[in-house]
Amino acid sequence: TVAAWICSSNLVGEHAIAGETSGYTLKTSGTVLRFTTPGIKDHPFAAGFVTGQWYHVAVTFQAGVSNGCKFYINGELRGSTNASAKNLTVNPTWIGRNQWGQYFSGLLDDIRIYRVALSASDIASLYANHAPVFVANPMVLPGAAAETNYEGETLAERATDSDSSDVLHFRKIAGPDWL
Repeated sequence: TVAAWICSSNLVGEHAIAGETSGYTLKTSGTVLRFTTPGIKDHPFAAGFVTGQWYHVAVTFQAGVSNGCKFYINGELRGSTNASAKNLTVNPTWIGRNQWGQYFSGLLDDIRIYRVALSASDIASLYANHAPVFVANPMVLPGAAAETNYEGETLAERATDSDSSDVLHFRKIAGPDWL
């Protein structure tokens, strides 16, 4: 299962959400959500995406199973197709791009990759924990400059969450001190 919150800023061409080199890629292709098993098969679903809107997307994949590739949009099963075989690999996992250099254009949040096919109720639960809504692009804050420690607003001050019981956590995974 691959699941993520996505907000596309460009739906022209193909834009990777996540994948494993030579194993699989989940991406948008125009308004279509596509699960690709490289060199084997493209599994498309006409999702009808529009730019600037958040969607929770999830695909469960059981290789070689009839209707084993299931597409979920905003917590609901929207379509399925027969699943192809899948290359077994131990290659790098990509977030926001793939082996063909197809970068995601827009915003990604809460990307999850599981080794099992989650159930429909599991997918609905992931969707029920709504993504935070940023009041501004969190990476473009006033006064932020390369090689300078940032002393302006925090990311936490720039987001809200519709689930009042949630706590927003922000953590820099990597990057320069000013980030």
